[in-house]
Amino acid sequence: MSRRIEYEDSAKAYFQDRLLEPAVAALMSPLIVLGDRLGLYRLLAAEEAMSLEELASASATHPRFLSEWLAAGCAAGHLTYIPETGRYRLEDHPALGLALDDSPIFIPGAHQIVVALSRSIDRLEHAFRTGHAVGWHEQDPLLFEGLDRFIRPGYGNNLVPKWIPALGPRMVQCLTAGGRIADIGCGRGAAALQMAAAFPAASVTGFDNHQESIADAKAAAEAAGIGNATFIMAEAAELHDGPFDLVTCLDCFHDMGDPVAVARAVRNVLADNGSWLLVEPAAGDRLSQNVGIAAQMFYAVSTAVCVQAAAATHPDGPVLGAQAGLGRLVPIFAEAGFLHVETIARTPFKMILEVRP
Repeated sequence: MSRRIEYEDSAKAYFQDRLLEPAVAALMSPLIVLGDRLGLYRLLAAEEAMSLEELASASATHPRFLSEWLAAGCAAGHLTYIPETGRYRLEDHPALGLALDDSPIFIPGAHQIVVALSRSIDRLEHAFRTGHAVGWHEQDPLLFEGLDRFIRPGYGNNLVPKWIPALGPRMVQCLTAGGRIADIGCGRGAAALQMAAAFPAASVTGFDNHQESIADAKAAAEAAGIGNATFIMAEAAELHDGPFDLVTCLDCFHDMGDPVAVARAVRNVLADNGSWLLVEPAAGDRLSQNVGIAAQMFYAVSTAVCVQAAAATHPDGPVLGAQAGLGRLVPIFAEAGFLHVETIARTPFKMILEVRP
């Protein structure tokens, strides 16, 4: 090694802030998933405070193991210990993020993703060394549940209340009267079922190429008693049964191995005056624009999941990745005949696009 790197005092701060802190945070992910699975956060959120014995009894968990879990939560700042009473309290902000699954900041799904990706490290190493990507179906099953739970609150708080109305009153009127919706890359059906429930006269068809997710979506529709949503296992580029008044691609277009073919398929089934609604990670067109916690999250997941999924189906395709930016997306839309691209909404993490011919 010809480069000489010396230890300086500034390296200590970098080590702690940039290298150690993320590792420590990742160590909490299994504990957060555990607390979610055992119902600990929900129990704590329902009470002003609970003792170790009360929480152990209510959750049917081992007190000694639980005491260490509680201590870790206090050290992380998720929980507060009240020494005068010997009780533990889940404060309001952590409760919003850890206990209330309809909260816009509900986060256990993200920690499930972290755990799932840690289980995939051997497959990812093999992919890096050989160029043989990890297919979507080869990822750990916990990933699919985690992604569904992570994105569901954002859809619930935005898709029907804000994003679809941003397409204009004509779209809302169309769907209210009985229009047709195609949700490409529907996964476990979170968005499709929300749209079907909001527009009971409309028909919603979810398309996905992952058999287990389609089965989960069908089960969820049956459990919710939603009869106007159907789910079909199919490749995105093989979209059929049009015309559709609204086509949605929510957090999935950048995963497509052949995005041009997908865009052309959408163009073929989109009704006259229809709209294609895409939700994509917020991203600039240059690496220097994609910095900070959101970009760090998207690049990390993209490395392990998004780029892998695209390359597994089309190794020679564009492989967009989760930080593609409009500079790469717009030419793909144009090649398929979509000349109108408008950003109709934004969130701190997402850009919401309406695409039309």
